[in-house]
Amino acid sequence: MELKGAGEQVEKRYRRAERHKWEVEISVRRRGDPAVGTTMTDLSRTGFRLRTYQILKPEMELWIKLPGLEALKARVCWVRDFEAGCAFEDPLYEPVFHHLVRSAQSSR
Repeated sequence: MELKGAGEQVEKRYRRAERHKWEVEISVRRRGDPAVGTTMTDLSRTGFRLRTYQILKPEMELWIKLPGLEALKARVCWVRDFEAGCAFEDPLYEPVFHHLVRSAQSSR
């Protein structure tokens, strides 16, 4: 889902890295909970957006599992309805990020 209007401009201004549309099923685990499936809708080296029915709150720690990678630690930055924006604890290594983006583009 793309954001539209003035809010999109404000959101882009505060991003640390360019985001790519990347709709893929991943697993997400909150501290002390089992992993659940959810949809990642965009990805950057520093973060991502989720579409989820899981209850998330800003500053909550998560562990996500991307295809072909070990679990990565992230923090919830914002929550709006059934979407959440999250930041990786450590940015993705640039070649890994580009590989993920290329893989997603070739699977469309």
